[in-house]
Order: sequence, then structure tokens, then C-alpha cells
Amino acid sequence: MIGAQATQSWAPESFRYIPAETPYLIAAINNGSNGVAQKMFGNSIAALHAKIAPKLRADSRPASRAWLALLDEIAADHKQSWQSHLGLDEDLRYVVYGLSIWPVVRMRVSNPTRLRAIIQRTIDAAQWNLAPVTGPTATYWQFTDPDDKISVVVAVTEHELVGTLMPAAQVVDALPYVLGSKLPPVSLAQSNKIPTLLRTNGFTQNNVGYFDFQHMAAIAFGHGTTLETALRGQFAAESMGPVCAHDIDRLIGMVPRLFWGMTQLDDKGMAGSIVLELPVAIRQALAGLRTPAASINTKGIDNAVIAFGASVDVDKAVQWINSATTVAQLTPMQCPQLASFNTMVSAMRAGTQQALPPYLQGLRSLVIAVNDIVKQPLRIDGFAMLEGKDMSMLAALLGALPGMANLRTDGTPIALPTSNLNLSPDTSAHAAISQNRAALAFGDNTEAHVQQLMVAPQDHQAPLAFMHYDFPRLKEMAAQLGSPMDEQSVEFGIATIVLNLSDAGVKIDFTSTW
Repeated sequence: MIGAQATQSWAPESFRYIPAETPYLIAAINNGSNGVAQKMFGNSIAALHAKIAPKLRADSRPASRAWLALLDEIAADHKQSWQSHLGLDEDLRYVVYGLSIWPVVRMRVSNPTRLRAIIQRTIDAAQWNLAPVTGPTATYWQFTDPDDKISVVVAVTEHELVGTLMPAAQVVDALPYVLGSKLPPVSLAQSNKIPTLLRTNGFTQNNVGYFDFQHMAAIAFGHGTTLETALRGQFAAESMGPVCAHDIDRLIGMVPRLFWGMTQLDDKGMAGSIVLELPVAIRQALAGLRTPAASINTKGIDNAVIAFGASVDVDKAVQWINSATTVAQLTPMQCPQLASFNTMVSAMRAGTQQALPPYLQGLRSLVIAVNDIVKQPLRIDGFAMLEGKDMSMLAALLGALPGMANLRTDGTPIALPTSNLNLSPDTSAHAAISQNRAALAFGDNTEAHVQQLMVAPQDHQAPLAFMHYDFPRLKEMAAQLGSPMDEQSVEFGIATIVLNLSDAGVKIDFTSTW
């Protein structure tokens, strides 16, 4: 047993090897069940094999031969999952973290003997002259690129597959921590960092992670912990100097940290959140852009194949971007490596100097939903709604179109000339515009639908933006329109993504059925 170390009951064994101050973490602590793992990853290798195997066969480079040998071996085994064939844990529990700045991945193993044999066969197929090294805790292989002086180390212990990538000069000092023969002074298993992240955000012990960009920059410029500094080596950032260090610190200060976690992961689906932490000034500015939007009945969105919307005051957004880029231009980045940032700021500010098209001026919210599209004869089922300070300009633009002369700003629905739009004769279409709202509907009973949209109440908690997909129906629709979608490694059902604000910054909530 490697030195005794007190751990918390929630922590998996692998967390004993992770420094408590690791600058980033991507962890599947518990994928729920084998069934959930199969839904998430079951088709991933087959999809990858079908997509890239032909390209690999035409490529004689050693790395391509290695990948092809591995994929062919897994694809040929139809009796068990690819995880089991490789000797990995069926639930695919894994963790990726930073040992100093360098990435380390650890995955649970069910059959280490099988995995070691497959790794060696893959190496032999590539004709790499690599012999395994057997140590007290693991068998490992080390490949070093002679030009870049970068090493890849792959190890198999009795319980884990471990891999890392780092400068060859750092391998000797880092290898004991990678192989687990030496433990960090304080491990993540001893820390309250992950329990606090889970508890504060209502996350479950499924998938959780973070990127601490400020800490990563501190390590890169030699200001990490003693262990981080010792394993960092001669990192390129050190040669950039204090001016670049200051500018990078300014840049990272805009988004110092990103974290995420799951609130549901089971046989029915998954749900979770991604949060970008932002300074108070940026959070307040974004809150000022948010506007109320008309409530759309749940059926109107849930029945859609694809729907999206936003609730943002466009005029205020342009003013804010103009103000922020003006300040950025007054205090440009002095670091030569960040010259492209100054160019981007100049381009953004130039864009805000251009007048918005009349139909976008005063725009506050937008919702578009597509329930179905049939190609021949062309039939559309869906709706759109816009809200703004003054929709009279939009009414004037639309009124100039053939068959739209009766469109007025009193909210009265009018029938659209579907023949002029080359739509199927049985397709109904109506539109209406009031002083600050416009609605358009195609499909069945569109006059009543437009009337409903025009009187929908305001939702003062409307998100900044959202997207909704029904993936199975979207694939069917795309196929009959002649644009089939690629097979996905994960077969999602109905998914929704919502962009909103939180006390920490910008929050992206996502849900999906399988």
C-alpha cells in the first residue's frame, strides 16, 4: 500500500492521485449504470470506425496504422461492448486532470492483462520500437517525439489505465505521481472542493469538472504551488515576459473559471449545467440587456422539431459592445502574441458604428419554431414571433410584398398568399403585426395560432436564449429533404439548451432524453 492518506467517502480511488489544487478536472465519478454508459458511449467506436477507417487505411504513417489496428480489433468483436473488449470498466469511469499544467487521464480497468496485450499489439502494428517497462505499480510504455521532445506515457496498473503527455525532461520527476507510487501533498480526495461544487450547484456525483484559467496562467508563469512549479519545466510562457503576463491576466480576468456538472443521468436522459464565471461588471451589463418576452405555450415549443429564441435588447447590446470595445481600444494589449485580440476588438467596434437594418432596430425578442417541412409538395408547419419597440418599419417592408398590402399594425391576422410562396395548396399561413409584436404561422389553423401568439402574456423571467431539438424527427426531416445527417455516437432524443444568467455569470442549462 502506498502511504496512508485520509480520504472522504465520496471520493473514488483515483482521486488520491490528483493534487487538490489541480487547475482543471473532467471527471465521470459515477455514470449511473452500465445501461447509461451504453447509451452515452455504446455507439461511439462503431461511428468512429465507419468515419475514419477508410482514411487510415490510405495512410501509411505509424500513428495511422496504430489507430487502424485498434479500431479494427474492437470492430471485429460483436459479442461484447468495446469497453469490455479493451478490458475497461463497463461504466467508463474516468478522470482527466492537470498534474501541474500537464494532462493526466485515469480510467478504471476490469481486465488489465487483456488491456496490456491490446496496447502491445497496437504498438507492434505501428512498428514502433517500444518495449514495456514493468515497475512495482504498473507496466508502462513511453514514446518521445525526437523533434518536439514531447513524451507520451501509457501505463496499466491492476486497476487503472493511465496516460499523460508532457515534455520529456519532466517525465522522470512526474512519473511517480502518474504511476501512483508517490502521492501529492494534499489530494483532491482530501479536499472539500468537489463536494462544495456539487452541493452549491445541486450537481450529482456523475460528471463534473472545471477549468480554472487563472490558476493555469499562474502555473504557466511560475506562480503555482511548489509541486506545480517543480513539474512545470521550462514552459514557453516564462519567456514572454511581464508585459504579456499582465495582458494575459487581464484577458483571463474576463472569464476566470468555467465549471459544469449533472443534475440527472439515468435511463431516461440527462440534465446539467455549464457556468462561465464572470466579473460583477460584465454580469451587470448582461443583466441590463435582458428583456421580457412573450410566453409561448409549452405545446408550441415541445412539439417542434427545432426551435430557438432570444430575449435581448438589440439596441442596448450594440451600445454595450461599442462601449466595451472603445475602452479596450484605449487600453490595447501590449503583448505581441495578443495582437490578434486588438484586431478583433477594432473589427467589433467598427461593426457597431454601422447602423442596424431598420427591421432590427428596437428588436427585443425572437422565437422561431419548425414543426415539420415536407419537400414535395412544399409544406411548412411552424411559427415565428418578434417583439420590438416599434414594428411599423417591419410592417411597411412586408406590406410592399405581393399579396401583403392588407397588413396593418392593429394586430389583425391576414391570410398570406401561399401560392406566391410555392407552398402546397392545403397549407394555411397567416401573419399579424401590432405596434410592438409580429407573428407568423404556417400549417393548420394558423389564424387562431397567430391570434394566440399576439395576445400571449409577457414572461419577465425569459432566458437570454434557448434552443430545442427533437433529434429523431430532425434526422427524418433532413433525410426527406435530401440532406441526411451523419450518424451520431450518442443517440439523443429531445434536447433543450437554455442560456441564462446566474449569480456567478452565464449559465447554460441542458436537458436531453435518449
